[in-house]
Amino acid sequence: MKNKLLISSALAGSLMFAGVSANAQTTVSGNLNVSYKAVAVEGSKADSFGMFGKESQINLQSKGKLNNGWDYAAGFSIEMDGTDWTGSYTSGATDYPGGATTGNFAGAHLENNYIDIISGNTTVSFSIDHFQNSDFTIANKVGFADPEDMAAGIQVGTTGSSNAARAPLFIANTNSAYQFWGVGVSQKTDVGTFGILYNPNASTVTMNDIGNGATKKMDQANSRYEISFRGDLGVKGLDAFAFYNNSATDTPGTVGSTNDVTGERYGFAYNIGNVTVAAERARTNAKTDLAITSDALGISYAATKDLSVGYTHAKSKTGASATGSSTYGDETIKMISVGYSLGAITTGVQFAKVANMGGYATSDGDFALAYLRVGF
Repeated sequence: MKNKLLISSALAGSLMFAGVSANAQTTVSGNLNVSYKAVAVEGSKADSFGMFGKESQINLQSKGKLNNGWDYAAGFSIEMDGTDWTGSYTSGATDYPGGATTGNFAGAHLENNYIDIISGNTTVSFSIDHFQNSDFTIANKVGFADPEDMAAGIQVGTTGSSNAARAPLFIANTNSAYQFWGVGVSQKTDVGTFGILYNPNASTVTMNDIGNGATKKMDQANSRYEISFRGDLGVKGLDAFAFYNNSATDTPGTVGSTNDVTGERYGFAYNIGNVTVAAERARTNAKTDLAITSDALGISYAATKDLSVGYTHAKSKTGASATGSSTYGDETIKMISVGYSLGAITTGVQFAKVANMGGYATSDGDFALAYLRVGF
């Protein structure tokens, strides 16, 4: 259970938090994850490796009443991901872009930024990484890492670590709009929550400072929207979802820096006592040959209140053969997960076997992950 620091309105006032209403409640929470991952690349001992990983995050959230009787919620998170980087680099360098300097960096970035205005069951959200989120895998009910996280790490070729790592075909994010700044409207109903999210500029570049118009067009992407639903459809034990998004561009039908892409994801999980079964499908499409389809099935069993085991089978295929590959095959990921709760700390192990990573035939490997997760 997360321990949260509650800041009363009186304390907030003493700290000179401007604009905090008299009935506002502010909470600070966070989490720390530490893992060890081992990768065995078939046919290439030089590309096999083991390494530690970590994620740490602090969340600041506030909620309360507006003077017109509506509710509001607002917040942001600061996340420190990945391997620390030490050294010097020049502007435009690929190891750590952004300018010429020296120092130690730990992948710091903001996420889950939002201001929500709430009236009854209707919410208007101005946010990034906050609205109904299609970036998840419902077929993995146990364990920290989803199939694409477990599969990442096989190198291109068999001549050592100088080769670039391949990306899995498995779709965890179907071109989702939630990862860009936008405005969304969601409506809670008896069967679930419906939503629509709009991005005026689907850019991965950081948004401008307030009042700064220097960057009028951050990249070649134009608007994007996403329609979403998640709920139980009135059935106890059911968790169903459906997402559809569409990107408009200056050059429809092209791929690359200007994408004309649609994405969809739908599926369900159903709990029956100690057993949960799940299935999902995700697709991305473009007018050119960029179609990828991922299907996944999962089952989990809660052996005790603290111990759970799960199995996930995922298969992905694409309409285009992998670049630079003379042979091609459907990617398959088979994963076993075991999770155990120690109360304040959650721990577990995961094992995965991957064939045809990224669609490259004979690109196979075995993966193991052990992790600790603590919330505060």
